[in-house]
Amino acid sequence: MNVSVILVADYHNTILIIFGLEPLRKLEMKFIIVSRKEDKELRYLIEHHHGAWFKMSGELPSFAKYIFLLGFLVSIIVGIWSFLSPDSWSSITGWPLENSSVRLVGSFLLMLAIAAILAFRAKTWKEVEIYVLVIIIWTLIGAIGMVWSILTEALPIIGWYLTGLLVLFFVLYIYVYYKCK
Repeated sequence: MNVSVILVADYHNTILIIFGLEPLRKLEMKFIIVSRKEDKELRYLIEHHHGAWFKMSGELPSFAKYIFLLGFLVSIIVGIWSFLSPDSWSSITGWPLENSSVRLVGSFLLMLAIAAILAFRAKTWKEVEIYVLVIIIWTLIGAIGMVWSILTEALPIIGWYLTGLLVLFFVLYIYVYYKCK
């Protein structure tokens, strides 16, 4: 029996999957409604007849979760460091900021770390869409602001590294957005 997936559509929290039995030769169709939870038998059937599992509507792919995890790790490390020890952050990086400013940036990064781990634990695109958009906007504006500051002020080389990090996360989150949207 040659089974082909013809259409996957989201309809009021269910997935409608239309299967055809040799769809190019016969017009016989079977309709199956599957809940949002993955059906192991259906997954097995599709994997063994088509070689790969399709993305259920709204389901987060694993690469997105790994990007969220990377965002969590970077944010938690830099956030804790700059929040708890702003003097060491300023002396090691050579960044000319007052301790209160470094702590404020650290608290923002800790907030982003919490948001990233919540996004990592999410199951659907709808649960993380706002988070992804906020990170895209923040990394874009942050990178523009960093380049502007570097070009108009005498900032240490760490400024270029931070700009590169912002651009990297901008690209990663844009990729997540367009793949999951």
